[in-house]
Amino acid sequence: MPQFGPGNAGRPRGSVNRLTAVTREAFLFAFKKVGGKRALAEWAAANPGDFFPLVARLIPRQLEIEGELSLPVVQLTDLTGRKTTATEIAADVFQQVR
Repeated sequence: MPQFGPGNAGRPRGSVNRLTAVTREAFLFAFKKVGGKRALAEWAAANPGDFFPLVARLIPRQLEIEGELSLPVVQLTDLTGRKTTATEIAADVFQQVR
């Protein structure tokens, strides 16, 4: 019988393979053994340069939002007294750093 075909479509979509499940279980076991959340927080405080890149990798790079999104327009006054919006300020800062 072929590896994949009628009657043998492979692993169900979305299921975790055995190696991933075993590895995750081993890491969770070790995490709890070395102090869990408290130890992680202590390590993060002592090593922010290592911690923040790890956190950044956990945040989705692209977020899809369905529906409407409306943001309030906040009127601001800059240091020169010019009235502006937060969007305009962000655009100015972006242009300056480019």
